[in-house]
Amino acid sequence: FFSHPVMRAGNKVATPASRRSKSPAPEPKKRTVQEWRQLLHLLCSAVAVRATGDRAWTFVLPLFLSEAYPGSLAPVSLLSLAVTVGVIALSPPLAQWLASHQKPSQALMLLVILENSAVVLGGCAVVAASGGQGGHTELFQSPLFVLGLLLLAVDAAVTSVLTLLMEKDAIARLFASEYLTRGSVSLAEANAVVTRADLGASVGTYLLLGWLAPGPGAGGGGAARLIAYLAAWHVVAGTIVLVLL
Repeated sequence: FFSHPVMRAGNKVATPASRRSKSPAPEPKKRTVQEWRQLLHLLCSAVAVRATGDRAWTFVLPLFLSEAYPGSLAPVSLLSLAVTVGVIALSPPLAQWLASHQKPSQALMLLVILENSAVVLGGCAVVAASGGQGGHTELFQSPLFVLGLLLLAVDAAVTSVLTLLMEKDAIARLFASEYLTRGSVSLAEANAVVTRADLGASVGTYLLLGWLAPGPGAGGGGAARLIAYLAAWHVVAGTIVLVLL
């Protein structure tokens, strides 16, 4: 996506030095409608693949904690609090780091790897800590649970930055460009298509989770298999996103 010709040349603006030169800076080359649509398809594919992992853990972890501690909502509340604080505290510095990085594509690759690694390790840590005996008070004192919350907070912050970059910033910079070819994708159409890709991936994820989710008598083995499926999918999804971007 970010190596596409449109991203490299379709949105360039003149620098102050070029404006001071005698000859005006050449306009970026007009791209065909097919190239614009190809770019949109790449972006939608990356958004859809990322959405599957995000929605899966958002659905599975609160459900697992609710079943492990049916008499209290404190574990689920603490999980939500950690994720929210992580987005508020870590998203701004991560976005500034990405914007000021000398090699944005390399920084983007690192964030994608960090996002997938943090959510898998954090989710597994929370599930492992919840498997012990005792109430939620003992859970809160578990170092493994605290580590899981920290990793999930990091994942939430990275997810927020990547979502803003891919679903908002890239769409606005590309499809509101004055260099769009006549008849190509409009900004409104691009936003609608990306939103449909995100929602479609979310619905598909929930349906698949409903089919894979262990039954009432499955015990801890069923939950462990589901977590293993999610971890394996993140390896595949992270690779796909890196290739698409």
